[in-house]
Amino acid sequence: KELFAMVRSYLLGHYDLSKTTVLSNGDGGSGYQFQDFERMVEGCLDHQHFRDCYHVHEKIRTRLSFCNRKLIDRIIRELHQTDDIMKQIPVWMDTARSCARTEEDLEEVDKLQSYLERNAPYIPSLSQRGIHTEIHLGTAETNHRFYSYRMKRQGRSWSSEGMECMVWVLTARKNKTLTAALLYHANGKSYKKMDRAMHKAAVQAERKITQNVRSEAQKRKMRNYRPGCLEGRIGVYGASSSPMGRLARAIQKY
Repeated sequence: KELFAMVRSYLLGHYDLSKTTVLSNGDGGSGYQFQDFERMVEGCLDHQHFRDCYHVHEKIRTRLSFCNRKLIDRIIRELHQTDDIMKQIPVWMDTARSCARTEEDLEEVDKLQSYLERNAPYIPSLSQRGIHTEIHLGTAETNHRFYSYRMKRQGRSWSSEGMECMVWVLTARKNKTLTAALLYHANGKSYKKMDRAMHKAAVQAERKITQNVRSEAQKRKMRNYRPGCLEGRIGVYGASSSPMGRLARAIQKY
């Protein structure tokens, strides 16, 4: 609830929702239903909610694991081509039931049918709804991975305060504001001091980069330096009338 309140506050502070069409994308888990997003963007011009296609496809593959792969792929393909999903669901499910071998398989088909019928209003893609935009909704989990890998995948346990602090640090990294925040914190609360410190740090960093580049270029030049032959002669270890002797005399004339 606190998170949704923060998002709602951000949206109202940055957009005129009464003139904005909002596209939301969720996996349908607890707290991520259509009504949750609807409350968050209340008062917008239009709200189009989508059930995340990755989770829909995964649900179909899992529930129909006993079916032929070609049938599963066909259902998924037609899911994003038909104009009336509710009309096609019984046809797909009857076909899947004909492949069932056990009572458990039939139960899986019934569960999938309930899932598809429950989410049918949110499954059609942008093009199926006649929405023409360059926006790609993508997968809901994509933007979570930056956080979940650090917060969940590494076996960490967190206190409530520590977890919140880590999430804010990750968010600052994501928004590329962490360095500025650390410099500001280190130089007190005076904005003039902050600005001077930022400018000084930027100048020093740029100067150091320039010096490193120049130093590296000089080293590279020294490594690649080849003075060539400044003075030389052809040694003649035989008679001057020999072929090598005649070549030496011919060159020395010039």
